[in-house]
Amino acid sequence: MATSLLSTIGHERGMLEDYYVGIRELSTTRIRVAEVPNAGDAGAGANAGVAFEGTPDRLVAVVYVPAAVFAKLTPRLREVGRQAGAVESPWRKVPTDKARSSRPLSCGPARAQGGGLITVRPVLFSQGINEQQTYANAIGESSVQDWINWESLLLLRAYCQDFKAFLSTAAPGKASAAKADLVDGAVNSLAASIVSARRNKNTDVLTLGEKAARLYGCARGARRAPRSPGC
Repeated sequence: MATSLLSTIGHERGMLEDYYVGIRELSTTRIRVAEVPNAGDAGAGANAGVAFEGTPDRLVAVVYVPAAVFAKLTPRLREVGRQAGAVESPWRKVPTDKARSSRPLSCGPARAQGGGLITVRPVLFSQGINEQQTYANAIGESSVQDWINWESLLLLRAYCQDFKAFLSTAAPGKASAAKADLVDGAVNSLAASIVSARRNKNTDVLTLGEKAARLYGCARGARRAPRSPGC
């Protein structure tokens, strides 16, 4: 999930439109969680990191995790899409946190030890907050923001249904039902704030969007300008 503070008039309108297009392009990306190769394997020597396979328009990010973490994943994530051998990739493997990585990761072929592909469902919620947005609201020029927020809300609601179905199957019980209710409440509150933001600034669009992301356990980011997006 990403959030934006860009206004819907002047140059920032174009920036907001470009930002949204970039965010939506992430929907073609898939994530595979794989175990860090053993010390004796080719391409080993990495304690954690990310490798990229495929092409820019069909990108697969292979996230390498320690064996102890990999063992905690669901059987589907560990078994579906298992690949044997090395997969040649033109993309370089980079550390997830260079400040914490004492050893450089291998730049050789990505070796996926296994794992199902995780779909990326990117959404963007936007609320302009400067004087330009005040003027845009006064003359009825907030349609781009309204459309982006509603489009993202529909995507979030669809994910909400999948998330609740997963909870009922993976962890049935009162705790899961209670969390499902919290998710429904957060999404409904978000919808109400989006309606309010059509004529007046309402930063609840951002805070409630972030609340929903936390309930889902999603990654989130906020940026003033789209040239440094977070998602």
